[in-house]
Amino acid sequence: MLPAVQAVIALAFVGLVVALIVTCVAVRRAAQRAENVLGILETELRPLVADTHALLADVRSLTRQANREMERVGVVTEHVEVVAEGLGRVVGALSGFARVGQVLGVALGLKKGVDVFLHRLAKGQGDHHHG
Repeated sequence: MLPAVQAVIALAFVGLVVALIVTCVAVRRAAQRAENVLGILETELRPLVADTHALLADVRSLTRQANREMERVGVVTEHVEVVAEGLGRVVGALSGFARVGQVLGVALGLKKGVDVFLHRLAKGQGDHHHG
């Protein structure tokens, strides 16, 4: 082989080796940067993951508490319904007594009116017989 061709091949080989070395250094730097970024992410994500777990626990607790409160509201609502039914019955009974009272009042008024009428009638007949 000619020395000129050998020199070109040697130069090309040296250029290829230099390019591979530069590429390896660049890949190494990129890997170091990626490792640094991953380290930062890991440092930042750990507290976030812990906070997320704490928030989820709080949400579960609040959900359980809300469910208990809804059950209590249901119980109170049932009691209110029972009391309302009882009050309805009492009001119905009282209105029945009021009607009975009204009827008795009217009956007593009629009796008194009849008594007065009969008394006056009897008094009037007595006046005619004595007169």
